[in-house]
Amino acid sequence: MAKVAFIQSFWLEKLGIMHISSMLKRHGHQTCMAIYDKKSIRKKLLAFKPDIVGFQCTTGMQGWVYEMARFVKEEIDKKILVLVGGAHPTYFPEMIDREHIDLICRGEGEYPTLELVRRLDAKRDFTDIENLWVKREGKIYQNPMRPLIEDLDGLPFPDRELYEDYKFIHAAPYKHSITSRGCAYNCTFCYNHTYRNMHKAGGKYVRRRSIDNIIEDLQEQKRKSNLETVLFLDDNFNLVSRDWFFSFLDRYKRKIDLPFFCSVRADSLDDEMVKRIKEAGCYWIEMGLEAGNERYRNEVLKKNLKDEDLLRAGSLLRRYKISFDTTNMIGLPNETVEDAIYGLKLNARIKPDVAWYSIFQPYPKTELGEYCLSEGLVERLDRDSVKAQFHTTSPLNQSNIKELENLHKFAHVAAKMPFLLPLIRLLIKLPPNPLFLYFQRFTYLIFYHTKYNRINLRRTVEETLVALKYYRDKG
Repeated sequence: MAKVAFIQSFWLEKLGIMHISSMLKRHGHQTCMAIYDKKSIRKKLLAFKPDIVGFQCTTGMQGWVYEMARFVKEEIDKKILVLVGGAHPTYFPEMIDREHIDLICRGEGEYPTLELVRRLDAKRDFTDIENLWVKREGKIYQNPMRPLIEDLDGLPFPDRELYEDYKFIHAAPYKHSITSRGCAYNCTFCYNHTYRNMHKAGGKYVRRRSIDNIIEDLQEQKRKSNLETVLFLDDNFNLVSRDWFFSFLDRYKRKIDLPFFCSVRADSLDDEMVKRIKEAGCYWIEMGLEAGNERYRNEVLKKNLKDEDLLRAGSLLRRYKISFDTTNMIGLPNETVEDAIYGLKLNARIKPDVAWYSIFQPYPKTELGEYCLSEGLVERLDRDSVKAQFHTTSPLNQSNIKELENLHKFAHVAAKMPFLLPLIRLLIKLPPNPLFLYFQRFTYLIFYHTKYNRINLRRTVEETLVALKYYRDKG
């Protein structure tokens, strides 16, 4: 039976890959994971002899995928089919015109990948599988999108054994989980509105697993691993009826009873909601702020979120002693330094444990990305122009962008200690330099990473060393 190997660049478990792997294994196929450096990947692939090598590609990672696809074809076996899925090829299936890529998977990959391996086993044509673009003998077959998977309970649980050869990942005391797929909101900086438009005729966009299914999955993880913390990665964890959500929290407390992280909208929180979340074991909540200026947040970013919602949510979370962070962007189109500093001051009033800041990146095919292109803030915005640089630099052509890049490096500290703002105002006028970046990474580690993942000092040091090696090797 056809065998599938997955390759990824970083030392984190990937839910999307694990779901596809478990679907393949359910139907008798072998899978394996190879991570990071070419030497170890070569050894793994030569021993496993896959028929297909799959990559999950987010925007900014496409350059790495192109190089690794070349590596597979030219240095392992040119007969291996290279399949690329994930967010970036979903929006830019034209990636398939690159020399070493054979297949693109758009959208959800469980059933298209299963259908592909079944046809390979049967030696049948596979150029007409929905969700796939296929390149064969110089011709590209562009197939339509299939409806979204409505019955999430019908999917097998994520294949966490896929990472068993990588003890650093497999032994992590925290595991990722998800209770739903899809986001109901239309933020202009995000791909969700574009993805939803791809499926207008395809049934429900926001779909949820049953309580029984979620609990059974987590119970299995508890039996098989040293699970200490659950990180729920839903876009909006409580975007569901209160009755369903409170029933889930009650069952979670009785059956799982482990600390958990989740993301919510500030305007979804009230006293009873926060009280019940706390009682169920929530130790950390993340909520999006994105821009300090309320008008900009709602008219440009379309967050539909008032300052008073954020301030009230922060007060409730502190009252019930739930740690929380806000997600924010610096370097937004036409943003002034004073706009950004106002956001820091708003965070200081909300009083999150961490104000998490990234540098705005205009993504192609998003409303805000297209605005940046039309206004000349970026010279080009296409499948290969965007890099994974949201913690370092901005691509925007704005006169103040270097000051905003510098401000980003001090932002989470300034939000925590606003009395430092006079000094920071002076520092950001200096040329960008590596010391600012090192300061940002070090303080981020202290303020955020350890608490967010609930890990001890040893694990923190180990994860830091792995990350440093990764970024050093990337240059």
